[in-house]
Amino acid sequence: MAADLHHNAENFGVVLTTVYHAARKRRIGMLFVANSSAREPMQDNGHIRILLVDDHEPFRRYVYSMLQEQENMQVIGEAKNGLEAVERAETLQPDVILLDIGLPGINGIEAARQIAESACKARIIFLTQELCTEVVQEAFDLGAWAYITKVQAGAELLPAVESVSRGERFVNDNNNNKYSNR
Repeated sequence: MAADLHHNAENFGVVLTTVYHAARKRRIGMLFVANSSAREPMQDNGHIRILLVDDHEPFRRYVYSMLQEQENMQVIGEAKNGLEAVERAETLQPDVILLDIGLPGINGIEAARQIAESACKARIIFLTQELCTEVVQEAFDLGAWAYITKVQAGAELLPAVESVSRGERFVNDNNNNKYSNR
């Protein structure tokens, strides 16, 4: 685990700091805190502008409602497939993109690759069911700022968005366990 996390920290140019949050009386995540070489925190206008990408409409509605309840978060667009995600990211220029991996057409990994190659400077948070260690690693190799599982969205989505908006990386405990098993 330490070797993988150290490797990721070097790749991202970050100082690895473990910070635990208490939510519902349990540990909910590990933050990777960015050093001064990371981009500055966002929220110039007081709102974190979010593009929400998921092909499952009921889940998208759930996440949308959770985000809209936050005074400092604004969903500025939605997409239901990878191609729409790339197009909307370029058009809307969000601060944060919540991106599923299992999307029709081009998947979330390929969408993230195309977004990274575009003029869009959004920070990507993968919000997915995918737990495969290789996929998690590939997501971070592409520059993901956070990776959380859908089953943990209720407890971890808002802290992840807040962390990423401050320039901190976020990985949930389930993925920390995956890294420790390598």
